[in-house]
Amino acid sequence: KMFLAERPTNAPGSAVLCSIEGSRPILVEVQALVSSSTYGTARRTANGIDQQRLPLLLAVLEKRAGLNLIGDDVFVNVAGGMTIDEPASDLGVLAAIASSVRNRVIPPTTAMFGEVGLAGEVRGIAQAPLRIREAAQMGFTRCILPEANIDQDARLPPSRVSRSGAQSRSSPETGASEGRQGSHYEEDGGCELVGVRTIGEALDVALG
Repeated sequence: KMFLAERPTNAPGSAVLCSIEGSRPILVEVQALVSSSTYGTARRTANGIDQQRLPLLLAVLEKRAGLNLIGDDVFVNVAGGMTIDEPASDLGVLAAIASSVRNRVIPPTTAMFGEVGLAGEVRGIAQAPLRIREAAQMGFTRCILPEANIDQDARLPPSRVSRSGAQSRSSPETGASEGRQGSHYEEDGGCELVGVRTIGEALDVALG
């Protein structure tokens, strides 16, 4: 809880992800700031995540979500001095960057996790039930997660379907979905589970 104590609630560029530290789930805030570069070469700086992974994630965001980051400085920081080294943080990092680019706020009661591949797909990750329970206990009302975890993980807490999306008609170039089609909506207690297949779908849900 201490890692979220000073989190801004109405600031673009902020996302909450649920990571696993050892065997313990932990919710942390990842912040991103994207601004026009005043130098010849755009800077890409990361604190708390793999510096070498950041350019890869930015390339996916440009190619698969249609965001133009050419000539922009990109700064990413995990609040509280935490270091996150698992691929499940990809979704939160990309959402924070997109939030800064679009100047749109991610709802403060939304948490997320998921690995993002080079094709823009959101891949299933380990220990999804543990992450969901932690988010719900911390008062989060919505979790954005890989659709594969909703479809395949028998260990998920009992959930009830609240809405189901139609077949996705995502753009083959950007991976962005039309509206929220293709996403599954379920509820686990007071926490809505939103399963996504692509980074485009995830940003549609996170940023509205």
